[in-house]
Amino acid sequence: MTLPPVKRKRLLIALLLATGTIAALVLIFSSKVEGTTLRLTNGERLTFCTVTVGSKTTYCYGNVFQRMAARIPGQLGDKLSGGTRAESWHYSDSNMVFWFRCEGGVGVFDRIRFRVVDEQGIESDPYFDNNHVYSDSSTVICYLHAGILPRRSRHIRLRISEADKWDVPLPIGEFRIPNPLYGNFPEWTAEPLPATRRFGEMAVTLEDLSVTQDSSWADMETRRVRGNVARFRLRITESNQLTDEWAFFGAQCSDATGNFSRAWYTTWQEIGPGHLEVTGGWPLWPGEKTVKLQTLWVRREIPPPGRIVVLYGVPLPTIHPSVTRIASTNHPLGQLAISCRTMEGQFGIEWILELISNDPRFYRYEDPEVECYYFQAARDEKGKELERIDARKFRVHSGAASVDLAIHLPQAKRADFTVSPRLISTNTTTRKP
Repeated sequence: MTLPPVKRKRLLIALLLATGTIAALVLIFSSKVEGTTLRLTNGERLTFCTVTVGSKTTYCYGNVFQRMAARIPGQLGDKLSGGTRAESWHYSDSNMVFWFRCEGGVGVFDRIRFRVVDEQGIESDPYFDNNHVYSDSSTVICYLHAGILPRRSRHIRLRISEADKWDVPLPIGEFRIPNPLYGNFPEWTAEPLPATRRFGEMAVTLEDLSVTQDSSWADMETRRVRGNVARFRLRITESNQLTDEWAFFGAQCSDATGNFSRAWYTTWQEIGPGHLEVTGGWPLWPGEKTVKLQTLWVRREIPPPGRIVVLYGVPLPTIHPSVTRIASTNHPLGQLAISCRTMEGQFGIEWILELISNDPRFYRYEDPEVECYYFQAARDEKGKELERIDARKFRVHSGAASVDLAIHLPQAKRADFTVSPRLISTNTTTRKP
């Protein structure tokens, strides 16, 4: 059926009006950001584009019509948007992703330092990770993954500095951004310290938890982990006597807004019989007054045969791959693998062995007793013990051809505490519990 010329003209006008209306609505209802563009010290510009939320998000950096077309899923959307739809890296958990346009190429973004500030003025480095997805001779589209953010603030400020040739950060400005994670969250009630949890005759007491705010800037070029540092002290007793018969086996923390630690790396040291001090980067927003700290404990004893895995004569790679898997086991308690990374040592090739697992049966903190894993012992084919880096890593020095590995799969007791950490800031202000 062919429309008369007058009707075709009216239909075309209606389509143009509809397209214009949709484009206008996209511009009107898109999030307004104060200070959309900042000028760097050399005159180049850093433009904030948008913020997205999810484990894998997309952003279209084309014109308004290409951005509308990019909402169409699949290959049709890619084609109509002119290939201007970019995807962020996939993360296992939902993150906030900041998108920028940088003039001057990829090197510009490496000079930029970022801090987040909430509505109470608390400033922090929220564990940024960055990448770029498009670039030409003068422009690059970059994004930042931010895992830990304030969720009680309607707006957040992204404070920007630029490193000079001596790596000294020079303030440039900030972006004020509507917070897509804002919501009404419950307020947890903290218990007083010291607090004790008991497992039969064994007792774990949390004596203190403090968080020191770090005022340094996140360094994107070298990926140095700078940020807030947590320290907590624990006392362990058995039959009311201080004991070293229980090993600290890791921790996890979370808050009422949904922030939580993923793979929280901590170090610990004994500060006396039955006393430990644990240190690690604080993976929660420091403005949260109350947090949940979960700790794991394993008794030092000879493990039963069903919880030991021994691998003999595992060959080491003779070539130089970046990372390769050299062994794996499908144990009834969970699947495990040994990864190997080669590196140049002082006397030749060295290897870093790491025990890894993606099996969800391990480290389920919702279980009262948590299945865990670690390297119990390791040696090379000559019987020489390997250098331990941590519970799941060994260093193999040059000259070795194969290794024997013993893996322990203990079941840990879980002790939970809901507490208010002491907040120690660099301007000497301390928030008491």
